[in-house]
Amino acid sequence: MAVWANNATTVAGSRIGSPGSGLTRLNAPIGVIVINNGSIYVADSGNFRVLRFPPNSVIGILVINSTSGTNLNQFSSSKYSIDWLIIVLFVFLF
Repeated sequence: MAVWANNATTVAGSRIGSPGSGLTRLNAPIGVIVINNGSIYVADSGNFRVLRFPPNSVIGILVINSTSGTNLNQFSSSKYSIDWLIIVLFVFLF
């Protein structure tokens, strides 16, 4: 965990900003939501998934997992699929 300021902490990622696919790394995150209990949800487009980070945790929990492709249960790299991933994240949470 890297501390950036008195009131900010890196939750996922590396100190040098390198991407990854483990539960402590992200690859092209495109959406972040913090809910009332302090959990952080991240739409990680480079890994085609959504992770939940519970309060005081630096290890994500896989909430939505998929693969790259054009089927209805997959994400592609097109802008429309990225928008869809954000919509799924909002619908899932609310």
